[in-house]
Amino acid sequence: MGLRQRRQVLVSALRGIWPAWAVIAVSTVLELGGEPVRAALRYERSGLLSGELWRVLTGHFVHLGPMHLMLNAVGTLLVAILMIRALSPGQWCIVTAAVIGSIGLGFWLLNPSLEWYVGLSGLLHGWFAAGIVGLLRHDGSEGWPLAFLLAGKLAIEQWYGAIPGSSEFAGGPVVIDAHLYGAAAGLLTGILLTRFAGPRRL
Repeated sequence: MGLRQRRQVLVSALRGIWPAWAVIAVSTVLELGGEPVRAALRYERSGLLSGELWRVLTGHFVHLGPMHLMLNAVGTLLVAILMIRALSPGQWCIVTAAVIGSIGLGFWLLNPSLEWYVGLSGLLHGWFAAGIVGLLRHDGSEGWPLAFLLAGKLAIEQWYGAIPGSSEFAGGPVVIDAHLYGAAAGLLTGILLTRFAGPRRL
């Protein structure tokens, strides 16, 4: 493969993960607004009680600071590179909506003491789980190792708490339940999509 062909393949791959770029772009623009934007858009129980329902959505796209954003941006790109071909663009949109809604519902019903939440990590776990389902429908040799990796990470977090150093690097506490709710929603949505709509042809 020549240099020109390699460049074309790279450009095509980068274009193929446009949902990831869109998420990163929105999060970056919001980060430029600093603390006022973060306070206005984060998931916040008291705000929801006041009718500020947008917080269920926007809370995923604001961050604790630049380091938290960078961590999630890198994670977004990695998940996209690994998973983007497992589902169609339309299916990814459905997964995104289902995961965001499920995390918000999970917080509301199961974490009433949680005052606020920001970041993409819950959504990323949902993308990862849904992508695994899509991969498993095609080739278990790719999907199963990733499935065991995700299951192990979630188990460790639920039993022992956040991975050491993650809170310090992000600049604030890690809400591990967001990972669990996101992964559960992504798994269920991925199963429903690939069963009734069919997985994407790789």
